[in-house]
Amino acid sequence: MYSLAFKKGYPLILDEFNLAHEDVLQCIESSLDTEDLYVDDPALNASPIKMHENFKLIATQNDSDSAFASMRNKLTSKLTSHFQIIEFNDFGDDQLTSLCSNFNKNISKDQIKQVIEFHKSCASESNSDYSFTIRNLKTALLSTADPKNLYRSLFYYYQSLLGLDKSNLIADKLKECKIYPNHEEGLDVYQLFKQKQIQTTKKGSMFTNYLSKNKSKMSGRMMF
Repeated sequence: MYSLAFKKGYPLILDEFNLAHEDVLQCIESSLDTEDLYVDDPALNASPIKMHENFKLIATQNDSDSAFASMRNKLTSKLTSHFQIIEFNDFGDDQLTSLCSNFNKNISKDQIKQVIEFHKSCASESNSDYSFTIRNLKTALLSTADPKNLYRSLFYYYQSLLGLDKSNLIADKLKECKIYPNHEEGLDVYQLFKQKQIQTTKKGSMFTNYLSKNKSKMSGRMMF
């Protein structure tokens, strides 16, 4: 794709540019420096592809402290000198609410605001290379088919991000943001964990929760 655009003068957009392998970045840098692109093609007889005068390259990247930070390469100043850098600020609360409202039309704006508040609260607890992003908000909201199951969806999804050891913390944060299990605003999920009425098992990278005690008795009460 790059060689075709380079040769024909097409515009090309490369997303997540700094996630590319270092060898790829070096090849692109060299082609922009010399306006010659060398590819492994016997038909070219080791001759380079000349850069078309209309060739335009647009590249996007996230900050080095965003999601998958440990996988990102720091682009050299020599490579970035070929681009006009445009930086975008983070979304404001109103912008973020408006954007997230499009992810799931069944969830009210007031609930969206609560989810955003919960998301930010969970993000402050993350101490790994992984950083919480709008993608997480989108996934969490899309996984909620019914607004009545918002608590359940958020609990399970953010548990998979933060880890099983943060289950009680997640329940507390949901309560702080006034996101409750369906029909049970006064239900204290933290106590349920302490009583070991909920056990958690891990299957691969997915987490499945089930009630281990009083299952038939509580099934009508605990509609997350």
